[in-house]
Amino acid sequence: MVGEVKAWQARPLDPVYPIVYLDCIHVKVRGGAVRVKAVYLAIGVPKKEMLGLWLAQTEGTHSGCRW
Repeated sequence: MVGEVKAWQARPLDPVYPIVYLDCIHVKVRGGAVRVKAVYLAIGVPKKEMLGLWLAQTEGTHSGCRW
């Protein structure tokens, strides 16, 4: 599983995406206690290709997420 994730992260991307959607979803993560984490998504159009995922403690401008 880790190998598949590393391969996905290292895959080649198109040089240009005319439109990029950036959004955040909240997911519940279990680790002793259930916590809510923010997952940022970047989706490139026209292929509707997921460009990346970033995990943060909360949603906001100071989340530490680096695009």
